[in-house]
Amino acid sequence: MTGRLRILLVLLVAVGSWAGVRMIHRRKLNLSYSLLWIVLALVLMVFVLFPDTVAWLAAAVGIDLPLNGLLLFCPGYDVLLDLHRFAAERAEPYPDPSPGSDG
Repeated sequence: MTGRLRILLVLLVAVGSWAGVRMIHRRKLNLSYSLLWIVLALVLMVFVLFPDTVAWLAAAVGIDLPLNGLLLFCPGYDVLLDLHRFAAERAEPYPDPSPGSDG
């Protein structure tokens, strides 16, 4: 990876993270989803700053090419996001703790 490409990717991840924080601040992004996006941004930043990490992780799992490891990781993360959203939609609201409520 060239130095220019690495700088560009660091800037893109930083701008995306900044945009996500702004969306949380403006309450346009649900706080429960924000943790997953922050984790994704941190993982991407590690992969950009230390590109050999992808090759090491792929070799540790037994995948020959690092790109195949990334192609396996992306749908897995998408499934994790879908499961999180499904669980949030299905969660029952907490009962009203105010006095005098019959529930």
